[in-house]
This record gives sequence, structure tokens and C-alpha cells, in this order.
Amino acid sequence: MTVEVLQGSSFTDLAHCQRAFDRWRDVYNLERPHEALDLATPASKYQVSQRPFPEVLPPLEYEPTDLVRRVRDKGRIMLFGRIFKVPKAFKGMPVAIRPTTTDGVWNVFFAIHEIAQLDLRQDA
Repeated sequence: MTVEVLQGSSFTDLAHCQRAFDRWRDVYNLERPHEALDLATPASKYQVSQRPFPEVLPPLEYEPTDLVRRVRDKGRIMLFGRIFKVPKAFKGMPVAIRPTTTDGVWNVFFAIHEIAQLDLRQDA
């Protein structure tokens, strides 16, 4: 789909490119029929969600047996005096570290989602 905007076009700057993408987005969502929508437009099918989105999320709660660490900048956490990398997207957030059934291997969770695995058996 991006090829529809870029093919045969040359842009003078990023603002010019953005205007082209904005025009394409309007055509794509407001004018162009979509086969997957029985030839309706996406805008004609859109409905506002009835589920409210909270402005502030409740604090994360982990199990008392979890080791909880706050993810530092560059996606780092410390465990048993060693620094490990986890996804940078969790910077500033608390994560839970839980042992697995394999000695020296720990899973890292954000809320209920496993986001990484730490292997203490590996050299630092």
C-alpha cells in the first residue's frame, strides 16, 4: 500500500512526503472500497469503543515470591549482581523475575506477559 504513495513520486522534504501520506490515508479510509468489508470503506465501519480507557493505569501487582526489578535506561535489570538486557520498551517499569524448572534460568514478566528469559549459566 505504501508503494501507492511512493511510486513515481519525488518529495522535496519530509513535510511534502507527510502531506502525500495524509492524502493517501484519507482516500484509503474514506473513499476507497475494501473487498474485506464487502466494498464498504473503513470509516463507514468504525465504531467508538464502549469500553473506557483509563487515564492512569493501576499499579502492577506481582506475587510475593517474585523478584521485582525496575527496568533501567537502555533496558537493563540487575539480578544477583549481574546486569541483564530486557526489551527497552519497559524502561522505568517494574518487572517480575521468576525461576523456571531449569536451574539458573529465570523468566521475566511484565504483568502476566513473559518478556524475556535470563540464563545465569551464561558468562556475563
